[in-house]
Amino acid sequence: SGLSGATAPARITAKILAETTAEVASFSEKLRAPTALASGFTAQGGTGSVSLSSWSITSPGSRATPRDHPCENHYDCQQDHFCSTWPVTSLFSCQPCAQCAEPNYDSFDKRCPQDKCPGTGQVPPCVDSSKLGNTCQSRFPFELWEFGPKSEGPPVIIDTSRTRVRTMTPNNRVVGAVQMTMRRRVVEACPKPVHAELQRYWNSSRQECRGEMADSTPFGADAGLLTVSSFFDGKTAPSWYFNASEIKDGKPLGFFPHEYDGVARKMKDPSLIHPDVEGKFLIFFDQRVSGDHARKMLAYLKDGKFLSESTQEVVVSFVTYNAAHRIFAW
Repeated sequence: SGLSGATAPARITAKILAETTAEVASFSEKLRAPTALASGFTAQGGTGSVSLSSWSITSPGSRATPRDHPCENHYDCQQDHFCSTWPVTSLFSCQPCAQCAEPNYDSFDKRCPQDKCPGTGQVPPCVDSSKLGNTCQSRFPFELWEFGPKSEGPPVIIDTSRTRVRTMTPNNRVVGAVQMTMRRRVVEACPKPVHAELQRYWNSSRQECRGEMADSTPFGADAGLLTVSSFFDGKTAPSWYFNASEIKDGKPLGFFPHEYDGVARKMKDPSLIHPDVEGKFLIFFDQRVSGDHARKMLAYLKDGKFLSESTQEVVVSFVTYNAAHRIFAW
């Protein structure tokens, strides 16, 4: 294509029958040789000089889906792709022309095909950094003060691993964590009242009531993955920490019963299930947490809908020790 004689440019189309595009590319190299162009031009009765201004190869063997497909030649790929050495495997693959920057490393034949990727391959293999001189500063001092101004100095870090003295009443020290235990019941259709006035109210209101049967199915939502929660930061995907059975309606479930093992992601062995809390949901407030941390835990429970119309009972329990009387209390 683009064969130019002494008078006017001419477009020549050559059809090459071959088994592979590699054979087509090899034969096209011979056609583009100056001697072949001159002899062909003269054989057609042309006079004067001849030069090739542009050329291209269109092969019916090009891949329908170009990127990442194996290739043996540039013309196994679509027009804006080339046969690349990336990724480094035993096979070459079709990649966008923009990735052909340094042909010795990027292209399978150490060249960027200009008919498919014009203007590529212009990046030199190395650059002499000494030409930059020593005027560019490479190190910059900086300071980061997140918790207060520099004038106040470094913040005092409180070691929360040490046991704090927590008392419920004078001389009664809390031992261990504060435990919150919640029981739930299934939600079912409310029975229709007999009185006419109550029926009108019943018809206009939500017709669901807390039933008699216990409900130990996982519920709620993980507040850290709710866009409406203050705990959401958008940096975590549910699939990183939850399997399919722990996700409902596209949202990770937030609360699981005592008999569920959240680490192994399956039901516990029966020997590990305590009968007093079977089917119940437990929350623990460690005695070492600060007041701010405890408030965040309560906010997490609120955002995740820990309490709902299914809640039957919430019991807060803790163990104390009175050293003066040497008595444990619960």
